Amino acid sequence: MLIEDWWESKEVGHFAKLCMANRNFPHYETFFKYWIGAENVDDFKKRVFQDSTLVDTQGYRALSKESKGHKERLEAVLKDDLFDTYSERGALKLGNDKFSVMIPNGFGDGKMQVAVVEQGRVDSMMDFFTIVEGEINIYSDDCSNKVKKSLCGTYAIYNYSGIVVLEEWIKLIP
Repeated sequence: MLIEDWWESKEVGHFAKLCMANRNFPHYETFFKYWIGAENVDDFKKRVFQDSTLVDTQGYRALSKESKGHKERLEAVLKDDLFDTYSERGALKLGNDKFSVMIPNGFGDGKMQVAVVEQGRVDSMMDFFTIVEGEINIYSDDCSNKVKKSLCGTYAIYNYSGIVVLEEWIKLIP
């Protein structure tokens, strides 16, 4: 495909293009190389998604989120960190002895997946929801007080299609 068609393409979203074309990031040349060498947009996406060196780039994450197969790619990025909780209210229950809050899981009732990750792993791949701070329990389901995991710090919370991620910004010792 022609480089001139990059900004005109309707099959790749504007935000994803901005992320991939950002010259401040070391992989922008790789995205353009794949664009020029591709037969069509689907071939371009295939090349990007098969390149493991691009997984940690914002361009990869933004392109993935707008493309078919995104949830599978997201699960692959998080695979070592995912654990299951259950939902009767379509949410992940967080809290402590003094409060609790329900974080929508983006999917509904049933088994859902949760991960706690370091900062920068999921931005642009998921929908930002809120930030929580303090001593926080992750409960095994949204109707009980059975603690699955305890955290202390500041966490950004993201969700996407039955997956909730707490991204650690500051870790504190209780």
